[in-house]
Amino acid sequence: LCCDAVSLRRLVICSVLQSFQQLTGINSIMYYMPSIAAAVGFGTNTALGQTGINGIVNFLSTFLAFIFVDRFGRRPLLLGGALLMGLAMTVLALLGTFYVSFDAIGRTVVESSVAA
Repeated sequence: LCCDAVSLRRLVICSVLQSFQQLTGINSIMYYMPSIAAAVGFGTNTALGQTGINGIVNFLSTFLAFIFVDRFGRRPLLLGGALLMGLAMTVLALLGTFYVSFDAIGRTVVESSVAA
């Protein structure tokens, strides 16, 4: 695979795309969705329901992605997705910088200006 330039380029592009997909964190969210929903305050049945809804949306979005790829092509969608992902990660980094701190024993504290 890495003997000629064309194959090496394809291998690198595929590896980088797969790495970026893993870095989005959606696999972790889908795996830990019941725990996340329970930690937020939903009951066990509701948390499992949230997982089911997440799976259904993921499944149906696959067909929507097929339509978009056929209509617009892969390259514009990948570039647009990378741009939006970079913007989202920048916003999350800024929010983490300004609203997350640590207490005296190292626990994470999220500061909020919303009154409870």
